[in-house]
Amino acid sequence: MDKTQTDLNWSGPAISVIGLGDGLSTGLSAASIGKLEQAEFIVGSSHQVEKAKRASAGLTTLTAEIIDYPSPFSGLEQWLVDHRGRKIVLLASGDPLFFGIGGWLSKRLPAHAIEYSPNVSSVQAAFSRIGLPWQHAVTVSLHGRPLESLRCYLKQGALLACLTDVNSSPCAIAKELSTSGYDQSTLWVCEDLGGESEAITQYQVRDLIQGNDPLSVHPLHVTLIACRGGVNRLPDFPGIPDKLFATGKTSGQGLITKREVRLAVLSWLAPANGEVFWDIGAGCGSVAIEWCRWAPLGQAFAIECHPERIEFLEQNRNSFGVVHNLQVLADRAPECLGNLPDPDSVFIGGSGGSLTAILQDSWARLNPGGKIVIAVVTETSKSELLQAVNRLSAKTEDSGRPRIETIQLSIAKGDDLAGHLILRPQLPVLVMKLEKT
Repeated sequence: MDKTQTDLNWSGPAISVIGLGDGLSTGLSAASIGKLEQAEFIVGSSHQVEKAKRASAGLTTLTAEIIDYPSPFSGLEQWLVDHRGRKIVLLASGDPLFFGIGGWLSKRLPAHAIEYSPNVSSVQAAFSRIGLPWQHAVTVSLHGRPLESLRCYLKQGALLACLTDVNSSPCAIAKELSTSGYDQSTLWVCEDLGGESEAITQYQVRDLIQGNDPLSVHPLHVTLIACRGGVNRLPDFPGIPDKLFATGKTSGQGLITKREVRLAVLSWLAPANGEVFWDIGAGCGSVAIEWCRWAPLGQAFAIECHPERIEFLEQNRNSFGVVHNLQVLADRAPECLGNLPDPDSVFIGGSGGSLTAILQDSWARLNPGGKIVIAVVTETSKSELLQAVNRLSAKTEDSGRPRIETIQLSIAKGDDLAGHLILRPQLPVLVMKLEKT
């Protein structure tokens, strides 16, 4: 469809989306059974239809036409629109609004066009089987996503529930945990919950990675993880050590916003979920990566025009597991900015001599309340920045002029000289924030 259906003038009965539970104590309600009996169309797989019948103790007969979900799945949207006004039931698993079809439907149909009847989700059932409270658990969908995306959720003591596919088997997850330094973690593989071949098995990471053959599991399974790592685990606090970033022959060296400066920059950027962030002149991506780890539901764009830096930028994106919300653009600013969504925050760490144009374009696109943070080192860059800010202020009415904050960071790091502590000064870094009020 050319546009979302959320503005569609829907008439007639609402679509009934009925969740099916794990099959043990999750039968369908009388209301759901009534909707099945009255339906003209029931959309679901043969497995779901049989499961619905077993869960419907009071179900007498089905007169509806049974239709399988279309392939490709996107065809369902047009089918629903073509059949509006008819009594339609969609069968789903567990809670349709919890990593289910409900999220897809809500983007395409108005809220009043859908009625949900949730059931026990596979995640809820899995935690109940092992008897573990899960109010603080985080659910991670690895379905159709790179396994590296798990890394940004790994934190000491975290409890995770992983929804998986063929590429995120328990063995593959265990190897990922080991690679990320969480090799002391415990996993529970919960298979075919409520089915005839239900099995719950507890493993340590070492149990799975030491096996010679891949672990064979039921296609329908959930993997729970109690995260526990050693001293070499990925950091889960702001200020990732420079040495953990790939930058060239020596990690942590070269074109990277050093940790002390990065922390100041991030405090001004204030990463937030749902926001859009541009990192212009991203280098190895240290600022963008930390932004993404602290705003996993935000979207960041790292712009870098040097091919040799792109390689390390992509390597770091994978290493820190932010593949789902960090897009790398091998391009030059400001030319490429027109294709990006308007930002809520911008960091300019490199400009290639185009600072004035980049700043003007970024400011014009910046959302109200947004901020631009610029870091410069050389005296030439400092002079260019001050001139660019003055030009920007001169072109803006008093009420729309940026609110400016400026700091200069002068850092000296401890070193050893003939057995004595010395402090080696680093080049001062000027950091400026422009806020759009």
